[in-house]
Amino acid sequence: MNKDKNLLELIFQVSDFFKTQYFTNKKEILFLTLTLSLLFIPQTYANTTPIKTASLLCEESVPILSTIESPLKNYRTNKLKTTNTAELLPIIKLGFEYKNTDDLLLHSQIAVSFQESNSFDYEKGYDSESFETNDTHIYWKFSDDHRKYVITGVQEISDDLEVPLEITMGYSGEVNLMLDQIQNVSRDIYIKDKLTGNTYNLENGKINITLDKGVCTERFVLAFKESEALSVDRNTLMKETIIYADNKNQNVIISKNPEVTIYKVALYNILGKKTNFWEIKELKNSYQLAINNQIPTGIYIVRLNTDKGIINKKVLF
Repeated sequence: MNKDKNLLELIFQVSDFFKTQYFTNKKEILFLTLTLSLLFIPQTYANTTPIKTASLLCEESVPILSTIESPLKNYRTNKLKTTNTAELLPIIKLGFEYKNTDDLLLHSQIAVSFQESNSFDYEKGYDSESFETNDTHIYWKFSDDHRKYVITGVQEISDDLEVPLEITMGYSGEVNLMLDQIQNVSRDIYIKDKLTGNTYNLENGKINITLDKGVCTERFVLAFKESEALSVDRNTLMKETIIYADNKNQNVIISKNPEVTIYKVALYNILGKKTNFWEIKELKNSYQLAINNQIPTGIYIVRLNTDKGIINKKVLF
């Protein structure tokens, strides 16, 4: 124990040296400390709270041991025990493939763990911010939180759970999403595209998506329930609803069945950013909705919120 304790103290001394000689950013220093810990600390210590977060991106889960004292903090864990599958923290590691400026296909990874006591709020020891500097990257992104996470811990898995992620594209083109690793998760795992309504089962292999340059925000989520198929009524509704762009007058034209009531209409660009919004207060069979904000030429999504459900339609302006 004394030998291992001395090793821990040495690691923190090395971190302090780098802090004075090379680094000024506290997050860089913490990352260095965790990295050194993962490289040199015996596996029996690897699941202490600060080290456990970093090890989410490592290949193996390891058992845990008693109390370690260090110059930074006391890390208290349980006594050494044999870990069975049911006790392992559910973890999903999501892979992301993209092309860099040299047209080379690169691979990165983000991870999410699931536990009843966690939430979308920041949880120390479970959430780690992304330090990615590439023009194209992926990260977990929650509303009302400016931080971008490469590792996050959220509530337990359920049918209704949807973990939001964001993709920043440095180019217009294709990217791939895939499952890199699963631990103690026995559910089907999906990527949902909130803009197009498409749902992709990651268990079937990597998925290929074409995106435009920019930030795809509030568009993709990791989910555990497939989007419900359109009913016969919904299919009929979509066939009877005509939506198109009047480019000359900069209007969105909508023609619908008299039995359908439209509450709201929104216009989104292909990245998922809302560009125009209309609240419908008058019941009519057709509408001419003027574009209030100047928009560039391109493909847009018109989303109708009706008493029969949501309708999405692509239009070209």
